[in-house]
Amino acid sequence: RQALTETAGRPGPATSAPAGPVETAVAAEWADLLGVAEVGRESGFFLLGGDSLVATRLIGRLRAAGFPGARVADLFARPVLRHFCETLRPATTTAEEPAAGAPPVLVPDPDHAHEPFPLTDVQAAYHTGRDPRFTLGGVGTWHYTEFDGTDVDLDRLERAWNTLVRRHGMLRAVVEDRHQRVLPDVPPVRIPVHDARAGGAAEALAGLRARLSQQVRDPARWPLFAIEAVRHRADEDTGEKGAETRTRIGIGLDYLVLDALSITTLYAELNALYADPEHQLPPVGVSFRDYLTRLPADPESTARARAHWQARLPELPQPPALPFDRDPATLDAPVFTRRRLSLPAGDWQAVKRDAARHGLTPSTVLLALYAEVLAAWSGADAVTVTLTLFNRRDVHPHIHRVLGDFTSLSLAGYRREGADWPAAAAELQRRQAEDLDHADVPIDWLLREFGRRTGTVDAAAPVVFTSAIGVGDATLAGPGTGLPPKVWGISQSPQVCLDNQVTEESGNLVVTWDAVEEPFAEGVLDAMFSAYERLLRHLVDGDWQAPLPDLVPAAQYERREAAAREAALEPVTPRPLHRTFFTHAAATPDRTALVTTAGEETTYGTLAAQA
Repeated sequence: RQALTETAGRPGPATSAPAGPVETAVAAEWADLLGVAEVGRESGFFLLGGDSLVATRLIGRLRAAGFPGARVADLFARPVLRHFCETLRPATTTAEEPAAGAPPVLVPDPDHAHEPFPLTDVQAAYHTGRDPRFTLGGVGTWHYTEFDGTDVDLDRLERAWNTLVRRHGMLRAVVEDRHQRVLPDVPPVRIPVHDARAGGAAEALAGLRARLSQQVRDPARWPLFAIEAVRHRADEDTGEKGAETRTRIGIGLDYLVLDALSITTLYAELNALYADPEHQLPPVGVSFRDYLTRLPADPESTARARAHWQARLPELPQPPALPFDRDPATLDAPVFTRRRLSLPAGDWQAVKRDAARHGLTPSTVLLALYAEVLAAWSGADAVTVTLTLFNRRDVHPHIHRVLGDFTSLSLAGYRREGADWPAAAAELQRRQAEDLDHADVPIDWLLREFGRRTGTVDAAAPVVFTSAIGVGDATLAGPGTGLPPKVWGISQSPQVCLDNQVTEESGNLVVTWDAVEEPFAEGVLDAMFSAYERLLRHLVDGDWQAPLPDLVPAAQYERREAAAREAALEPVTPRPLHRTFFTHAAATPDRTALVTTAGEETTYGTLAAQA
């Protein structure tokens, strides 16, 4: 018991007061960021609810406050307050001293608010990746939600939406010529309404979903969102006579300009304005453009990050080799489908408590379970997945109210040897913490290098894990709020075939898998999702030190054995590496082979003739 206390920390009356100025300062930051009343010397970061998002913000504050050597890796390795503070050294030279004893404040630039500014690396990848000539391209970056309820006042909703369009510049943004721009003025938004109360409700609702759920917006044309409504009666579905009028609202948002935190903020503000049109929202005195253009570049940090990843990449395993029946590159327009499960709040709290006792964040646990499923269906003991991160630097008091796409991407490799999966999860978390200390790496370079090393150049890591745990409760609407309840949703991104998203709604854990169904063999995604749910139940009901249950159905083992027998019968004929290219060039000479950053294109036939 004493050893566990030393390792993980324990909140409560058994802790002693922080000793010295360093512990006192760090304890104050923990209390503020974690929302707890008291932090003692023996308090543990994980037991107090810490996660990677809070860790990143904390380290940023500490570096600005005079501890330039503060690292996420040290916090995760030594999560007890007094142990972590032993790793901190105040700045000792003028060069190390920050300009002020508080996080740097971003100075807004309203005079240039409507001038074009560059896309982030991730925005550029989203923008380019939707080109249908890329594998798993031809889709937009789109987040779609449907709400349905009675007594919906669409005029009030329309006024609230227009208030938010005026408030947030990125709701007036367009993207063209590899730059984005906030329009100074846009026409008022009008919500189209289809009245199906007299009949045809099923067709009208299906039409709403078909129109809005899989959109690929033209980034150069405003708006980069869509909102429509259908008035209907429930009697067509339930057989009730005289059923009251219901309203189904469909809202689509482009991830090109909004990340997960922005979407959560948008819906929270929309809900508040719909419930009370006179509600005064807190000020937003800074913009996404300010964040991207007014912070000084740090070439040394980028160089350190690149050097870190150059050493890290050789350690990463291959991306998942999922059992496809069809090459994703042959799909013209991928269509996403959703699978969803909800773990009740009590069970989810039990998982989080056990995670904290093992020194793990909830997101790490969920990522480890996801990797277990992916590895099982890949016939491997290790996999690499792409991580979606939502880290914003604390450079202005209002920065977490700003709408924009602050998303960054990273890579996470999971490897388990033996039955001790919590140890594998701890190693995964340790590596992630080191990677978070080196997040200033160009994403296009990182994915390109990973693809080059693993031989998966096209859509190098199309399997994604997106955790919004810690971003905020994603309860967008429902009982006791202004908007009607959420009834359906889906998201999609180019060059992605499977995205596991985890979030919290009303205290419950909600897991959704948005996947391109067509490449997978029939039943595979259902079996994988069921296995993920089994693992969650295992954590709720079982001993974390016990071996995980076998996940793969017998039919999958039989499929692998048949494939192995078939492969053994087919002789492998050696061939020069270039032969396949010239065969392809002869078959499709007019197909585009190369696209430069300047937009110049070269066909396979031309390239073959020049080679």
